[in-house]
Amino acid sequence: MAQTITDEQAPVITQMTGWLSDGNEAVGMGGMDHGTNGMGGMMSDDEMADLGSATATSASILVLTQMAEIAAGL
Repeated sequence: MAQTITDEQAPVITQMTGWLSDGNEAVGMGGMDHGTNGMGGMMSDDEMADLGSATATSASILVLTQMAEIAAGL
């Protein structure tokens, strides 16, 4: 099952990281702070604050980056 999920997410990851590259945004998948609730993939308080104060374009980039990181399992 894990391999099926990985295989199915690969094109999505490629597409999202391509969008970031096309927009000259960082594609690196650095470490993430998943907060204190122990749930992987959750945005940290700082990431949520950044999202809350972002312009529409910046918010799109932040969400896209977060989704790519989640899909890549980071």
